[in-house]
Amino acid sequence: METIQQIFLVLGYVAGIGFLINGLDDLIFDSQFLFYLWRQRKMPHISVQELRLAPEQWIALFVPAWKEGGVVNKMAEYASRVILYEKYDIFIGVYPNDPETIHCVDEICAKNPRIHKVMVPHPGPTSKADCLNWIYRAARLNEVPGVREYALAALHDAEDIIHPLALKVYNHYVPKTYDMGQMPVFALELPVLKYWVGNTYVDDFAELHTKDMFIRQSIGGVVPSAGVGTAFSRTVLERLAAENGGDPFRVGNITEDYEIGIRIKRAGYRVGVMSYPVERLVRKPRKDGSLGDPEVVTEIVAIRENFPTEFATAVRQRSRWILGISFQTWEQTGWAGTWAMRYTLLRDRRAPLTHLLNMIGYVVLMFIFFRQAFNFTPWAESIYIPPLF
Repeated sequence: METIQQIFLVLGYVAGIGFLINGLDDLIFDSQFLFYLWRQRKMPHISVQELRLAPEQWIALFVPAWKEGGVVNKMAEYASRVILYEKYDIFIGVYPNDPETIHCVDEICAKNPRIHKVMVPHPGPTSKADCLNWIYRAARLNEVPGVREYALAALHDAEDIIHPLALKVYNHYVPKTYDMGQMPVFALELPVLKYWVGNTYVDDFAELHTKDMFIRQSIGGVVPSAGVGTAFSRTVLERLAAENGGDPFRVGNITEDYEIGIRIKRAGYRVGVMSYPVERLVRKPRKDGSLGDPEVVTEIVAIRENFPTEFATAVRQRSRWILGISFQTWEQTGWAGTWAMRYTLLRDRRAPLTHLLNMIGYVVLMFIFFRQAFNFTPWAESIYIPPLF
């Protein structure tokens, strides 16, 4: 019993010291948000009128699709119906061995000349980066010199719900302010008590896209692309393509959106968050089913998403993120960059260690609970288990 006690004592100190270091790191990181808010308090905000009247640039929306029949066509139809913008085209990448998605995309393309099908020349599924590269090539072939030339491109997924002003925000920020701009991405709200797994995404992305991304930007660190709601200037896409054999996205990375943010930052381009608040009128439903009085609410122009609600699906997605961000991108890109960039890379790559510390902490906590419960058993009179601390 003494040996077990010593083992758990060591584990307890390892977890405690780890929690202390991580907590101090979070305190330093989060305190930067106060400085950011202080600096931003007197920054002028562009009005919706100015946003709408700004000269429009041609924008290409890249949407890779695999097994998205019945989804991607609805997304494209909804987007083309609500988007308050004129100069844009939607390019949807499909695979020859995905007939259901092809059929749905063909139908929506026949109805809307803004929407274009891009056939990947080989069977799927491949990586998202591979599909995006073929879409990039197709968009360039669709250009008409002097008439339709895409000044920027934006990434979206097949299930995205695009805000009506999203393209106006892209147009305002890129390339005037940023060479790569990330629009906030929020999970769709779910009933709290029913969807425990899905609501972890609501919390994660709310914190990441209303706080952490702004801290990264303010200190000069890496601002990663979320893979959706990311707008790139034509200049930066051509630079990335020139460095990668004509394709801007590297096929050999399973988190190509995160990796491309590092490449752009290291190349000296401007990267930031495109957060734009707007006011709108809403009427909330009453208990009897009728609508309440109109009230003004402030919302962020953002991309809304359906995130995984099943445990196995969520674990698979998060495992891919950890593998791609903490290990694969570390191996491929190393630690080059300014101190701020390295600091944010360290925060991203500490995830496996943090999860290990959490697991150790839970094991120690279970031992403490076991000891407390053991004191109420008949064996407690003959066997003494001393307190861990």
